[in-house]
Amino acid sequence: MDDITWQTPPTPKRGPHSLDPILEALRANPGRWALVSTSDRRPNGRQQYLKNHYGFEATSRVLPDGSFALYARAPKQVAA
Repeated sequence: MDDITWQTPPTPKRGPHSLDPILEALRANPGRWALVSTSDRRPNGRQQYLKNHYGFEATSRVLPDGSFALYARAPKQVAA
C-alpha cells in the first residue's frame, strides 16, 4: 500500500454555511417569498433541504429561458 497519499480534503466551496445569510433574511421577513437562486438544473435537493431542515415553504419554477428559479419563504409567526 505504498500508493496511498494522506491528505485532508480541501474546504468545500459551498455548504450549509453558504445558506446562512439567506436563512437569516427569510426569517426576518416571514411569509414573504424570495428568489433564492437560479440554475440550469432543477433545484429539487435544495428545495427539499429548505423544507425538511428549516420548515420553510419552497417551490421552483421554469423561467422563459429554460433555467429554474427557486423561491422560498419562512412561515409566518403563529400567535400562541
